[in-house]
Amino acid sequence: MRLRRRILEMGLTRDSKFYIEKYAPLRDPLELTTRGMHVSLRVKEAMAITVEPLETDHG
Repeated sequence: MRLRRRILEMGLTRDSKFYIEKYAPLRDPLELTTRGMHVSLRVKEAMAITVEPLETDHG
């Protein structure tokens, strides 16, 4: 429950869009960008998030 609250407070809510900006040198933590903010998450925390890729139109 604490992890869920923390993730929601960071702005990662249902239907939010985010991008993985980079991983730390040892691949943990990773940095996400969402709603103009940079958010750092441990890989173990990020694994608790269900994501779906955006559909893109390549013409």
